[in-house]
Amino acid sequence: MIDDNEFRNIPIIIEFQLDLDSLQLIYNSIEVHLKHWEGSPKRPPEEQQELFSLKAFLYKALMSAKYEAGII
Repeated sequence: MIDDNEFRNIPIIIEFQLDLDSLQLIYNSIEVHLKHWEGSPKRPPEEQQELFSLKAFLYKALMSAKYEAGII
């Protein structure tokens, strides 16, 4: 049986394509999840930090995509 914790910190590279609306939806979902994050001890504190990092990454991607599309 594979132990999930064994692979937790191994970087995974995934490439995919999204339209602007989908990227915005994912960003909004992370924002809502952070707003309603249950906190410790129900959720590990590292999860909140990872969500903040993911939100910042998605924000950069969203602003870049909007710039490229001539929206901003």
